[in-house]
Amino acid sequence: MSLAPEVAVVRKRMRYALPALLGVTALALLALAYDRTHGIRWIGGYAVRVRMERSSPRPVDSVSAVVLFRREWEAADGDPARIDSDWQAVPLSGEPFTVHVKCGGKDSGLGRPISYVRQELVVLRVAYADGGSELVVAELPDGRSGRELSVRIP
Repeated sequence: MSLAPEVAVVRKRMRYALPALLGVTALALLALAYDRTHGIRWIGGYAVRVRMERSSPRPVDSVSAVVLFRREWEAADGDPARIDSDWQAVPLSGEPFTVHVKCGGKDSGLGRPISYVRQELVVLRVAYADGGSELVVAELPDGRSGRELSVRIP
């Protein structure tokens, strides 16, 4: 019994296996290089419906809202005069209103998420009919989850 025919079959298969393995390795390296060098930066946004819930009978004169990044709120140090964004007037009818949340990020060339940033806070400026005012800060939901928010107004 001779092993020569079986050795010849193995050698024939190896002759094709090594170039195929090298080709697959080269394709994997090219895909990895493309993924690392061809990042895609994107900017977008989503809408969040905000519902105000009153917790006191104190009459409200006006409400305005602004959507901020957390670092903007920290830089303002709780002072509405230091907020450099446009305040949106909110209807006093009790109906929900919509705020637009800006977001953005970077994805790799093959679509793998690398970074993601979004506005995280909605600040409501409540002016009362008797002359006082208050700021109410609420965390916005992520765009990949529910897009509704309920805020309790004192």
